Amino acid sequence: MKMLNVVGLPEDKVKYLQKLIKRWQLKKPQSAPQMQKEKDVNSLADASDQAWQEFFQIGDTLAECDTPDVETLTSAVLSMRGKG
Repeated sequence: MKMLNVVGLPEDKVKYLQKLIKRWQLKKPQSAPQMQKEKDVNSLADASDQAWQEFFQIGDTLAECDTPDVETLTSAVLSMRGKG
């Protein structure tokens, strides 16, 4: 599992991402070969759709509470690399 670099992010956003990751880990489906019935495939598709909807809702929430006066993580990384 890769580690998420959250340096420079506000604490509330970090906690929100940690909570989301834990929820996704709990919803993680078992291996695909174990799913034999069509309803299992449909439920997996529904779960995937719900996960993407939740992901975009989180993005919208983060965008709403964005602080444009604070340097973004992308711009901070680019400036550290001398490309900003």
